[in-house]
Amino acid sequence: MKLNSYIAFFQTLADPTKFRIVSALRKGEKTVNGLQDGLRLEQTRLSHSLKGLKERGFVVPRRDGKSRVYGLAKEVVPLLKLMDRHVERYYRHAKAAGCVMGCGCIGRCMCKMR
Repeated sequence: MKLNSYIAFFQTLADPTKFRIVSALRKGEKTVNGLQDGLRLEQTRLSHSLKGLKERGFVVPRRDGKSRVYGLAKEVVPLLKLMDRHVERYYRHAKAAGCVMGCGCIGRCMCKMR
């Protein structure tokens, strides 16, 4: 069970749409409309991604009148900062070793932007 929880956690962050939502919410709470406009996502895709983020404890919704406002769960913020530091160190090391491609991917291209 614990292994599956780790897998679900990292798969959530590996999903580009969910990662973009988390990144947007790092700047502050946003309404669904604000996220939709800022990220240019279809409403159904955004709702599905927000549901997954909520189920895995990344985001917390609250009501503000008729709107639903989303923010990051307070426990997630320090974890994301720790991950940022680790990724930055890893990226610098990979770049120094010549493993970073012109598109920014490490090793083989993951973004298909060659």
